[in-house]
Amino acid sequence: MYVGPAFRRFGILVASLTVVISGCSLTTEDVAPDSTNPPDQAESSTAPAAPDAAESDKDEEPATTTAPQADTSDRQPEAEATALTTLAGRIVYRNLDGAIAVSSPTGDDAIVLSDTTPLLRSQPTWSNDGSRVAWSSVGPSGPVVVLAQSDGSGRTVNAAPTSPFYFSWSPDDTSLAALGPGAQGIELFLTNTDTTQITRIGSGQPFFFDWVDDNTLSAAISGTILTQLSVQENTSTDVELPGPLGAFQAPAALEPGQTLVALANSLNGNDVVIVGNGEARTVAQALGSVAFSVNPTDDRIAILVVNDAPQSQEIFFQGDSPPTLEPNRVSVVDSATGDSETLDIEDPIAVSWSPDGTTLAVLTVQAEGLEWVFVRDGATLPGDPFVPSQEFFNSYAPFAEQYERSSSWWSPDSEAIVFSGTIDGETGVWVDLVDDGRRALRIADGDIAQWSLAQGSSVQ
Repeated sequence: MYVGPAFRRFGILVASLTVVISGCSLTTEDVAPDSTNPPDQAESSTAPAAPDAAESDKDEEPATTTAPQADTSDRQPEAEATALTTLAGRIVYRNLDGAIAVSSPTGDDAIVLSDTTPLLRSQPTWSNDGSRVAWSSVGPSGPVVVLAQSDGSGRTVNAAPTSPFYFSWSPDDTSLAALGPGAQGIELFLTNTDTTQITRIGSGQPFFFDWVDDNTLSAAISGTILTQLSVQENTSTDVELPGPLGAFQAPAALEPGQTLVALANSLNGNDVVIVGNGEARTVAQALGSVAFSVNPTDDRIAILVVNDAPQSQEIFFQGDSPPTLEPNRVSVVDSATGDSETLDIEDPIAVSWSPDGTTLAVLTVQAEGLEWVFVRDGATLPGDPFVPSQEFFNSYAPFAEQYERSSSWWSPDSEAIVFSGTIDGETGVWVDLVDDGRRALRIADGDIAQWSLAQGSSVQ
């Protein structure tokens, strides 16, 4: 497994949670295949040829089930469930039978999208418009990519050249980008969601990317190259950088022609830089590896810094120079003005802005688990501590900034967050309202959960 800068954030997490998680009851469907995590670093390679034909899936109608709700004495389930009925969008999750299902935010009216075949399914990912869900599956004939209508009306199954461990839909949902292991590294291939044709467009390791527009991806490959990949032309154009790529994972596409990355500096730290259009502008300096989340509505960038640089090499800029960010904290930097604020939140490992840009969610390590902490209108609002599911712990949390480019734990109206894990001995999928001060509501059995990106849904 490739262990990058992000996984080093876990420190206490790995030490304190591994035993706790391993003690949970898990079936084979609960754990993704080894390819869920990128393999050890290797040289770039040429991927196997992509198949031209698609397979047809089972013809049976998807089953409809109602997800269970928790009923404990320390909260008011009916009141909380009523509050959840006003939330927008729908939630996709993998249940404990290994099936992929979608439901309302309360867990009601759940629809199982996959067939009843006992396969190992992973990576359920919403299309941007909420009409479809993609996931990967490994069966007797090999790996496949499944595209399903989120109302349960149908699905297609496409043979894949490799077992995907990450999906990302293009902004217009006409292409589905997927990463999977190749002969000597990671390869990127695209599925045309109309014709189901699969095309390989790049390889290297590590490999992280973000969509710039419907036809272009910005990719950081092998820790050395930042390149623009064209879907239609199947070409790549390297971006000229003023220095080597630094310790970070996923680039973030900004306005057309600009990408947010980290560049290594001579002080064993990283400069957070906006590059493109022949220019490079430093917005902050960090003494350690970084992860960042871009506010969708303004110029603010939430930057998580992990102090893995020597303490003796701290430097501080003065005047109008970019700010030096405090290690092991999350700072919010205005990339236009240079103003910055460091949040008083301990042991952060991931950050995510709400869709409306008003609230920042910070995933933190607690004594016996994790906790989402919300920053809204100057107030810090604690969420519900939980022990993460093994799938979230192994496959999602170490690469949280890459998943933040393509998926959402946030409800599309920015009022709640979804996660999978255990609270007070109850395991499942949970929804936590940001500012209600109550315990999260368990809505389903499952170990992976993502919220639709769209406000509406094809299932009402």
